[in-house]
Amino acid sequence: MGGRGSGSGGRGGRAPTGYRTVKKIGGIRAIKSNTGKGLPSKSSPSSKYYRVDSSGKVSQYREYDKKGNAQKDIDWEHAHNGIPKGTPHTHDWENGKRGDGRRLTPKEQKKYQKRIHKVMEGK
Repeated sequence: MGGRGSGSGGRGGRAPTGYRTVKKIGGIRAIKSNTGKGLPSKSSPSSKYYRVDSSGKVSQYREYDKKGNAQKDIDWEHAHNGIPKGTPHTHDWENGKRGDGRRLTPKEQKKYQKRIHKVMEGK
């Protein structure tokens, strides 16, 4: 919690409390937890972050709503519900709980394709 900032993750250019910025990708902070946790479920309103896992790989993207609650995750580093590893899928958040994974809709694919594939290819 205690995240700071706006859309790209931070008033004053900082990661949320308990996290550190590893790099920026297209203006969005790639952050790593100081304690090994995943991304925070609450942050500053309309924030966006990439998660850097313990191996140093960017493994997830999360967006927050206007109240700072987690709204959408996009994962690709694991298989889920018949979706193979390496294929982006999404988890929608409702009432503070991460929903079951599903395939991205064509509209979501178009919106996130360049951002996610750039990260997956290590660019």
